[in-house]
Amino acid sequence: MNTLTLDEIIAKSGDNMLLFSDSVSNIFIPFYCDEYSISDFEIWTYSSPTIETELQNNYIDLISFDFNSKDAKYRLKKLIKNIYRNHQIAIEEEIVYWLVVNMSNDEFDLITGCERLARLALNDISDYDFSFIPREYIGLESLIEDLGFYYNPKDQNDVIEKTKLIEDYRNQIKDLNKEFFLKLIRRRQ
Repeated sequence: MNTLTLDEIIAKSGDNMLLFSDSVSNIFIPFYCDEYSISDFEIWTYSSPTIETELQNNYIDLISFDFNSKDAKYRLKKLIKNIYRNHQIAIEEEIVYWLVVNMSNDEFDLITGCERLARLALNDISDYDFSFIPREYIGLESLIEDLGFYYNPKDQNDVIEKTKLIEDYRNQIKDLNKEFFLKLIRRRQ
């Protein structure tokens, strides 16, 4: 009997979890989350070899976009949101999937990803319901944040203990992320 390990399932499913390829998702999502400049986005738009094929009908909207308008950032975010909506996917949910996929593939730092998922789970400024994100991310993020208050960076024993705790929390995040990833796979099927 040929059974796949959890890591193999994650590796295989990660490629199919997101609407677009990594080359598109790794630009759209960071831009939408204010981590990518509009000028870099514009350069990417005109130089990406795969964007036309992937965006199909939305390609014209993107290449004809006025990147120099006063409200370009707002309008581009709205365009990206509509591109996902045209595929019956909420950009907010795609952000969660993108984080989890990239954390699972070690392409995104586990602690930073945990912080972002915790912020989304606690989100009170968006109309989107992020209640499907496990609350454990919030607890782990809080524990990690508290480490800075309880350990003296000048005390070698404290540094060693803090390092061990961070590694333990990192392993807990990895385990939680695997469980959540499997739930997300079932959610998208």
